[in-house]
Amino acid sequence: MGKRELDGHEYSDPELVKGCAGGDRRSQEILYKRYFSFAMSICIRYTRDENEAMEIVNDSFMKVLNGLSDDASSRPFKPWYGKVLVKTAI
Repeated sequence: MGKRELDGHEYSDPELVKGCAGGDRRSQEILYKRYFSFAMSICIRYTRDENEAMEIVNDSFMKVLNGLSDDASSRPFKPWYGKVLVKTAI
């Protein structure tokens, strides 16, 4: 089984965040998919339009990727991402 076929469960959030900070596309994809439903559940509360919620999710994920630094893997990802989602939605 090649690395491309793995679903990402073997990676922890800090490992993925570190990979994202280094520009690894596979880490970005896994992290996005891991938190997609969490992100949509938050964004749909701020807008009843699914397309607008999707836009907020994508915008906020881009903000997260641009805001990652080498020490970002030391803090919990989910609460930080939740704050970014809410601020973007507002």
